[in-house]
Amino acid sequence: METPESHASRNVVKEAKVNVRALLTWSMVMLSALAAPAGAQSSQGVQPSGLQVSLQPDQGRYTVGELLGLSVTLNADAYLYVFQFDAAGNVRQLLPNAFSPAARLAAGQHRVPGVDAYDVVVAAPAGSVGLQAVASAQPIDFGGEGSAQPFPPLGTLEAFRDAAERAINAAQASGPVVSAFASYQVDAPASSANLAPTASFNHVPAAPSAGQAVAFDASFSLDPDGRIAQYQWDFNGDGVPDASGRSAVTSFTSGRFQVTLTVTDDQGLRATRTKAVQVGPRSNRAPVASFSYSP
Repeated sequence: METPESHASRNVVKEAKVNVRALLTWSMVMLSALAAPAGAQSSQGVQPSGLQVSLQPDQGRYTVGELLGLSVTLNADAYLYVFQFDAAGNVRQLLPNAFSPAARLAAGQHRVPGVDAYDVVVAAPAGSVGLQAVASAQPIDFGGEGSAQPFPPLGTLEAFRDAAERAINAAQASGPVVSAFASYQVDAPASSANLAPTASFNHVPAAPSAGQAVAFDASFSLDPDGRIAQYQWDFNGDGVPDASGRSAVTSFTSGRFQVTLTVTDDQGLRATRTKAVQVGPRSNRAPVASFSYSP
């Protein structure tokens, strides 16, 4: 004889299975279902009572070369993952990433990018782009762990669906998995004689200490109609280049420093990007005791 408790338990299991299918169905139809709205579109997937997540890009339309920004809100502490589905049907993981590696986040609003150490540059192709946020009571490996890429590529939408189904099913055995979806439109730059480049850079570590080597990387800078011919770095805000090249390494004393990257394209147009780098006091390392004796 079925008791009310066993009936409720059976419904919870059924709801979990429906939730997995809803998550993956949304992922598969995300690109085809997106029209070309003037504003950002967002919606929630199946969200059982308890854990909830919402997702919203800063703008409904971006032009190739602009910087992407979005907000994700959790109503409880959870493991958070954010994915991007581009107009060509490819998937990459925006969060966690090489600069914000923690998946476990506290309840509240979180920004992507969440620290000034990195940018997310809107890239071609033009068209509708989908976003998906997945929140879970347990960690989930969607295939991005251990990737050498700052924003791990996860293959095509079809491949992502298959891997996500296995991962979500495993995670739901221990707790809820919920999701939210959003979209934005990417426009190609307006035609002109020469389009300006976009300057963008990342640095690691995100919160360096005085005297610690800080690596700067401008690989995500782009020129929509040519190539970037020159990279120049100003590490102390005096307007004089301190280094050149796509990457550079330097160290700082304690304090707050304005770092500026200037890129020049192959037709002479320039773009700059300035970020504040907060440098903490020099870390105190424990001494090393060593001795020798003879005979």
